Amino acid sequence: MMNDHKKLEFEITKFVQSNIPLIFLQKFSFDEVEKTMRSFKNKNSVENVFYFNVTQGFGEQPGVELSDYDVLLNGLIDLLKTDNEQIVVIHGAESLFNGNRTDESDKMFEILSVFVHKVQTNKYYNTTIIFNGSHYDIPSELRDGAMIIENTLPDENGIYNIIEDFIRTNHLEAYTDAGNTDPNLIENLKGLSYYEITQALSFIFYEFGIKVFNSTIDSSISREIYTIKEQMLKKMGTLSIVETTENVDDIIGLDHLKEYIEEERAAFSNMNLLAKNGVELPKGILILGEPGTGKSMTAKAAANALGLKLIKFDISKIMGKYVGDSEKNIMETLKVIEHMSPCVLWIDEIEKAFSGADDSDNQVLRRVFGILLSWMSDDNKGAFVVGTANNIDGVLPPEFLRKGRFDEIFYVSKPDEDARLLLFEDKLEKRAIPLKLHDDELEQLAGQSAGFTGADIEYICNRAARKFHLSKAEIGTNRYRETIRTLLFKEVQFVRDNREAELTAENYNELDAYYKKMYGEELEYLNNNVKNKNPLESKISEVLDSKISEIINQDIEKMLNRKRNRSKYRNADG
Repeated sequence: MMNDHKKLEFEITKFVQSNIPLIFLQKFSFDEVEKTMRSFKNKNSVENVFYFNVTQGFGEQPGVELSDYDVLLNGLIDLLKTDNEQIVVIHGAESLFNGNRTDESDKMFEILSVFVHKVQTNKYYNTTIIFNGSHYDIPSELRDGAMIIENTLPDENGIYNIIEDFIRTNHLEAYTDAGNTDPNLIENLKGLSYYEITQALSFIFYEFGIKVFNSTIDSSISREIYTIKEQMLKKMGTLSIVETTENVDDIIGLDHLKEYIEEERAAFSNMNLLAKNGVELPKGILILGEPGTGKSMTAKAAANALGLKLIKFDISKIMGKYVGDSEKNIMETLKVIEHMSPCVLWIDEIEKAFSGADDSDNQVLRRVFGILLSWMSDDNKGAFVVGTANNIDGVLPPEFLRKGRFDEIFYVSKPDEDARLLLFEDKLEKRAIPLKLHDDELEQLAGQSAGFTGADIEYICNRAARKFHLSKAEIGTNRYRETIRTLLFKEVQFVRDNREAELTAENYNELDAYYKKMYGEELEYLNNNVKNKNPLESKISEVLDSKISEIINQDIEKMLNRKRNRSKYRNADG
């Protein structure tokens, strides 16, 4: 089986010998292409292989990235004047092929069209132009004379061949057991390109020596590969590996959601069996809920429960500056995800990234959204997608919620009374403070924290614990119980005072009572100035009325959203 370098050389040889005028290489490094062309030249006895060089024009040595298109234009015109067999390699001309036609690109395409016609009509004119870059939108007038070679990420067999090639290149055969590569080494290198894998092997061989290839890799080697991989993913900007220690047992409440995750564990533990019988793996879940209700923690716990690595996908960084960039970015990212599967793919606050995707005026976002939907339905074979959102009704297009994209949609509500007490107990115990309150005090704590999220309780417990430990109160004494009680209730009241309407409002009467209490003076002012003809006071009344109405409408909408989500989607709680 060919490695990636040999595969590229084979494809180039095939197209050159078939007299293809234009070859477009996508996502190959300059060094990789130069190495391939050097080998191609030696094996095929091709004398004239030229590279575009910004300072020297065309030459026989690889040049730097293209910047002066006038030099290139003149060089191509000269190329048309000769009948010698030759190959020209041009690096970095993507901006001419980005779908945005300019006078400069039109001149280039006109010359290339003449070149294509000459190659296709003159069997003795054996010349090929090879463009190398990240992505090309080939214009219609050149498509008949062009072929694309894309640098795909290696699969498991490809990674194995790269490792074996590395061993041979470095003359390590005598020190290794042939064909005895640890599968975990291959697994850890998934999602990297040919050259990234070669670099990673160089790094770990330098640090750990021959044992990398001779035995089961230990945690230190895995950790080093993880660090290398993390750095390489950061260069993409859209993906990151998330380390997580959270487990399903750490989640308080959300029994239905936890049961679902536990049920899916068996599927990922028996992937080969399911694949053998034509059964697809679970697609994933969408978790809805207000901020602070545990959506992110659930995504992290799901990865541990399923025994998979957690990859976070920042969709907001997909959108590019130039025409075609956004579509290219989403496709490249999804290919990396495919090669890193099986994994848990976490897409946080998904509604913010795709708000407006059903707007006909936003064509780029619609195309990006369509590519993601198609991948989720048809091409995703091993990524368990965990999407999180605060609200999706009226925000995301309805096709996003169809079966085949997510298996289940869960709504995570704020914790009930029992769950809140468990959260207080858990968060304090993690801060070395046992919660030892009397039953009436626990009942009071549960009542006063109605409407709090898990994040609210975490915040309260951390503040109370910090003050408690600094107070030097000894655990187990009367002063201890009184101190922690005072601190807890003080912090609870602090949160309530700042967010009362949001915390408690579940019906219009509660909202009405709250706003009469909160804005009593302002409402009285408005009532007294209904018929006031003073222009200044009328303007003040108008602004005040508008501001209060805006706040009230926002809180009413939040209340209605909570009710809609509870009734429309599966409740994550037991």
